[in-house]
Amino acid sequence: MIHSLVNTITGSPLLLAVAIILLLLIVYAILKRIVKLAIILLLVLTAYAAYLVNTGQPLPRSSHELIQQGRQTVESFNAGEKGLVNTEHWKEVIDGHSDLKTK
Repeated sequence: MIHSLVNTITGSPLLLAVAIILLLLIVYAILKRIVKLAIILLLVLTAYAAYLVNTGQPLPRSSHELIQQGRQTVESFNAGEKGLVNTEHWKEVIDGHSDLKTK
């Protein structure tokens, strides 16, 4: 059955062109989703790195450290130990820059 379908498609130039176009569209859709997923993952990792810098925590040096540190952060959020913003860090930043202080 599949053999006869392949023979029919390859025997007709019009069917072959349609099949190639459909195949290219499917590959394009899959690659588009993979690129979108990679961009979202990059944005999430960037946001996580910004969070670590904001809270004064060291950035992980390996993927294993990244996973461990992420797991600890999620657990601490679930336990209600940390706020979203480290206000002490920002107070130090503002105190260091007199032009940022409000009048």
